[in-house]
Amino acid sequence: MNAEQIRRQQTDGFLTLRFEPTLETRYRQARSALIRQRARVVSIAGLLLFLVYALMDVMTLPRELAQVTAFIRLAFICPIIALVLWLSHCTTLADEIFEKVYTLAYLAGGMSVIAIIVAARMQAYPLPYEGMILMLMFGYFAEATTRRIRIDGVEISDAAWFSPRQLPSLPPPYSISRELIETHLARWREE
Repeated sequence: MNAEQIRRQQTDGFLTLRFEPTLETRYRQARSALIRQRARVVSIAGLLLFLVYALMDVMTLPRELAQVTAFIRLAFICPIIALVLWLSHCTTLADEIFEKVYTLAYLAGGMSVIAIIVAARMQAYPLPYEGMILMLMFGYFAEATTRRIRIDGVEISDAAWFSPRQLPSLPPPYSISRELIETHLARWREE
């Protein structure tokens, strides 16, 4: 590679960087195995949390509201999480398909939390633990397909790409965003 090609790769974010074919295959297999392993732990934790909150709903909320929230948790989300747990052990399912199902399942889990809060607000009943369930979020990594950032002005007011060597001030310790950044930096340092 010449200097211009290296500069272009650095600017574009190494989107086309690949290992030699044999090593690339081994890398993708190891990455997929780690994702499945993480999915198992996260699924078990998610199931336990949704079951505990369903029990809390039944014990603390008015009956009509508890029926709605417990239904969302037990009839909708817990089966989806159980499916992800089962699929994480299923070796015949393609890794790419599993990763998509895994991502969609946890997006559905987050949406269910919003649905529960909306249901409580519609019945004019504040959830005693609303803040806690909003804080229990799942963080995950995604790979950008382009370096172009589109700011919608509604949900995102400012965005930028940063080099690991030139980071802005970091979020507080013990936050999900900080943990994701620290994990990425640790991987970057290992390379």
